Amino acid sequence: MKKPKDIIELLFMIKKRGGLYIGTKSITRLKSFIDGYKFVMNLENKEYNADVYYQFNDWMAQKYNVKESILWDMYLLKLTDDEGKSFDLFFEELEMFLKEHNIDIPEID
Repeated sequence: MKKPKDIIELLFMIKKRGGLYIGTKSITRLKSFIDGYKFVMNLENKEYNADVYYQFNDWMAQKYNVKESILWDMYLLKLTDDEGKSFDLFFEELEMFLKEHNIDIPEID
Protein backbone atom coordinates (compact mmCIF):
# COMPACT_ATOMS: atom_id res chain seq x y z
CA MET A 1 0.00 0.00 0.00
CA LYS A 2 1.37 3.39 -1.03
CA LYS A 3 1.80 6.02 1.68
CA PRO A 4 -0.24 9.13 0.82
CA LYS A 5 1.70 12.40 0.49
CA ASP A 6 -1.14 14.38 2.10
CA ILE A 7 -4.66 14.06 3.41
CA ILE A 8 -6.19 14.89 0.01
CA GLU A 9 -4.40 11.96 -1.62
CA LEU A 10 -5.56 9.77 1.27
CA LEU A 11 -9.15 10.86 0.67
CA PHE A 12 -8.93 9.80 -2.97
CA MET A 13 -7.43 6.48 -1.91
CA ILE A 14 -10.52 6.02 0.28
CA LYS A 15 -12.81 7.04 -2.58
CA LYS A 16 -11.28 4.40 -4.84
CA ARG A 17 -11.09 1.60 -2.25
CA GLY A 18 -13.56 2.58 0.45
CA GLY A 19 -14.08 -0.98 1.61
CA LEU A 20 -10.40 -1.33 2.41
CA TYR A 21 -10.29 1.76 4.61
CA ILE A 22 -13.77 2.29 6.06
CA GLY A 23 -15.73 -0.85 5.17
CA THR A 24 -18.54 0.76 3.21
CA LYS A 25 -19.45 4.08 1.58
CA SER A 26 -20.49 6.13 4.58
CA ILE A 27 -20.03 9.82 5.32
CA THR A 28 -20.02 9.06 9.06
CA ARG A 29 -17.29 6.44 8.70
CA LEU A 30 -15.32 8.74 6.40
CA LYS A 31 -15.42 11.61 8.91
CA SER A 32 -14.48 9.26 11.75
CA PHE A 33 -11.55 7.93 9.72
CA ILE A 34 -10.35 11.47 8.93
CA ASP A 35 -10.64 12.50 12.58
CA GLY A 36 -8.71 9.41 13.68
CA TYR A 37 -6.03 10.02 11.06
CA LYS A 38 -5.60 13.63 12.16
CA PHE A 39 -5.48 12.56 15.81
CA VAL A 40 -2.74 9.99 15.23
CA MET A 41 -0.70 12.35 13.06
CA ASN A 42 -0.89 15.05 15.73
CA LEU A 43 -0.12 12.56 18.50
CA GLU A 44 2.97 11.39 16.64
CA ASN A 45 3.93 14.97 15.72
CA LYS A 46 3.88 14.06 12.04
CA GLU A 47 3.19 16.47 9.21
CA TYR A 48 0.22 15.50 7.07
CA ASN A 49 -0.15 18.55 4.83
CA ALA A 50 -3.71 19.38 5.81
CA ASP A 51 -3.85 23.00 4.62
CA VAL A 52 -5.92 22.19 1.52
CA TYR A 53 -8.23 19.98 3.59
CA TYR A 54 -8.86 22.81 6.06
CA GLN A 55 -9.49 25.23 3.21
CA PHE A 56 -11.99 22.73 1.80
CA ASN A 57 -13.72 22.51 5.20
CA ASP A 58 -14.11 26.28 5.30
CA TRP A 59 -15.29 26.32 1.67
CA MET A 60 -17.93 23.67 2.44
CA ALA A 61 -19.12 25.57 5.51
CA GLN A 62 -19.45 28.75 3.50
CA LYS A 63 -21.14 27.06 0.54
CA TYR A 64 -23.74 25.34 2.68
CA ASN A 65 -23.97 28.13 5.25
CA VAL A 66 -22.91 25.81 8.07
CA LYS A 67 -21.77 27.80 11.11
CA GLU A 68 -18.92 25.45 12.03
CA SER A 69 -16.81 23.81 9.36
CA ILE A 70 -16.39 20.67 11.48
CA LEU A 71 -20.07 19.83 10.93
CA TRP A 72 -20.03 19.31 7.15
CA ASP A 73 -20.55 15.56 7.48
CA MET A 74 -23.76 15.97 9.47
CA TYR A 75 -25.00 18.59 7.05
CA LEU A 76 -24.37 16.38 3.99
CA LEU A 77 -26.10 13.48 5.70
CA LYS A 78 -29.09 15.68 6.55
CA LEU A 79 -29.16 16.97 2.97
CA THR A 80 -29.19 13.53 1.33
CA ASP A 81 -30.58 11.38 4.16
CA ASP A 82 -28.31 8.56 2.98
CA GLU A 83 -24.78 7.58 4.07
CA GLY A 84 -23.67 6.46 0.59
CA LYS A 85 -25.12 9.47 -1.21
CA SER A 86 -23.49 11.79 1.33
CA PHE A 87 -20.17 10.03 0.72
CA ASP A 88 -20.53 10.55 -3.03
CA LEU A 89 -21.60 14.19 -2.56
CA PHE A 90 -18.54 14.81 -0.38
CA PHE A 91 -16.25 13.71 -3.20
CA GLU A 92 -18.20 15.68 -5.81
CA GLU A 93 -17.74 18.78 -3.66
CA LEU A 94 -14.07 18.01 -3.02
CA GLU A 95 -13.39 17.67 -6.74
CA MET A 96 -15.27 20.90 -7.43
CA PHE A 97 -13.24 22.69 -4.75
CA LEU A 98 -9.94 21.38 -6.12
CA LYS A 99 -10.82 22.41 -9.68
CA GLU A 100 -11.94 25.88 -8.55
CA HIS A 101 -8.61 26.35 -6.78
CA ASN A 102 -6.49 24.86 -9.59
CA ILE A 103 -5.31 22.00 -7.41
CA ASP A 104 -4.57 18.70 -9.12
CA ILE A 105 -6.83 15.79 -8.29
CA PRO A 106 -4.58 12.92 -7.22
CA GLU A 107 -4.29 9.96 -9.57
CA ILE A 108 -4.78 6.75 -7.58
CA ASP A 109 -3.67 3.39 -8.98
